[in-house]
Parts: sequence; structure tokens; C-alpha cells
Amino acid sequence: MAGWMSKGMQEAYEHLSEGGGKRNSLFLPEFWLTEKEKGVLIQIVDSETVNLYIHRISRVSKNGKPYSVSKTCSQEEDCYYCECAQAGMKTVSPASWMAHLTILDSRLWPYSKGEEEIDDPAPWTRRLWRASAKRIVPLTQLRGIQKRGRLDKAFLLVSRSGSGTQTQYSFEYLTKGSLAGDGEFEDVVSKLGWNPVETPWAPCPEFSDGKVVPLNYEDILKPDTYEEASAFIGSSARKKLKDEDEEDGDAEDFKRTVRRGK
Repeated sequence: MAGWMSKGMQEAYEHLSEGGGKRNSLFLPEFWLTEKEKGVLIQIVDSETVNLYIHRISRVSKNGKPYSVSKTCSQEEDCYYCECAQAGMKTVSPASWMAHLTILDSRLWPYSKGEEEIDDPAPWTRRLWRASAKRIVPLTQLRGIQKRGRLDKAFLLVSRSGSGTQTQYSFEYLTKGSLAGDGEFEDVVSKLGWNPVETPWAPCPEFSDGKVVPLNYEDILKPDTYEEASAFIGSSARKKLKDEDEEDGDAEDFKRTVRRGK
């Protein structure tokens, strides 16, 4: 297994004292709830968490709105993002530990099938759940999870309360029997012609054969090389200089504020 990634929930308990943070990558199909969404039904695909450290890079969209992108920390001495954070670059956060799970999300989302991008949204699409220890540890404390002794194939009703740094996620474990007989979930259960009791997985449109698998973490979460990270930070600098119409200064000078080995 790659040195920047590990597996297992034990690490989550070891990182409970660390702060969490917002989900903010716009380039991965990440799972999250807005303040207006009171509860979302999901199914967990992984049997254990995939753990790694991430940096958050602050950006500004074309319409001037701030957002951030999550980048995997290589956990090596020459991680360019670590050097940026250590040099005091405010747009790059220090590395923070995160647990990752693949889940099936019952909301309508665009999805992909192989290399093909599907325009029509569908329920039960595969997404990435990126969570701090404080958010992920309560999963193992659910009675239903403890009784099963495993995470994969478990159905959860995920609810959100609060906002900003006060955001809280809570979980309710649902059995297949209760899910099949609960009218609240009719749109994503019976109306799809799906019987949870007879089928182990929700009807994810990516997998017509019913064989659901986790996301390829080593592919989608692979750390940037030193050069790729430098170019990514540099693209922000060039955009900033262009937007502000600065004649004095150069993007390359901005990039060199953090140098290899310093």
C-alpha cells in the first residue's frame, strides 16, 4: 500500500483531538449535506476506512466566490504543499488527517459509467465521503454497526445540524427490513423496483451487474508530484496577478516564495 495511505478505524480514534473542517473539493464526487438538507439515506461500500492527510488550497472562482480544493499530502519531505504551509502561505493549510469511505448516495446526482459521463442524474450514485475523526468515529458506536461487526453494506440516515465550525453530523442505522417498509424512502426504494431484503446493494446505476466496488483511491487521491503541486499553486498566482492587473511582480516570483529544501 502507498505510504501516503493507510486503512482501518483505529487511526480515527487516535486523531480524535484534531479539528475537522469543511468538505470543499469541487473535483471529486464528494458526499456532503447542505444546511437545508435534514437527512440523507446512504449505503456504505467499504469494509474499513481509507486514511490519509490532506491540504486545503484556497481558490477564487471565475465569479469571484472563494472555495477550496483538497489535495492529498504525500507525507514525504518534499511535499510542496507542506512547504507552502510551513512558509506561512495563507492559501495553503497544514496537513490534516481524514478518513475516507465510498458510499452510495440516494439523492439525484450525475454519475459516470466507465469513461462515459452521464448527464441525467440518478439516485444511488457512488460518492466519496471525506471525514475527520470526530465525524467518522460515531459510526462504530452505532448499535447496528457494532452488532454486524462491519461497515460495508450498512444503510444509514445521515442528518446535519448547525453551520460552519459548529456543523454536526448524526447517524441512524437502518435495517433492510425497516428500509423496505418505510414509506419515507419510497422514491429510492420501492419506486425503483428494488427490494433491500433480497439484494445486498442499492441499485447504483454505475453497476448494472449489481457488483458494487469502492472508488479507486490510489488513482483519484494520488498525491501531486512536487512539480505538479508547484504548477497548481503557480496557476493561482498567475490568475491573481492577472485579475488584479498588477504590472509589478511575476507569478514565478510568487512560486519561488517556497523553495525545495527550505
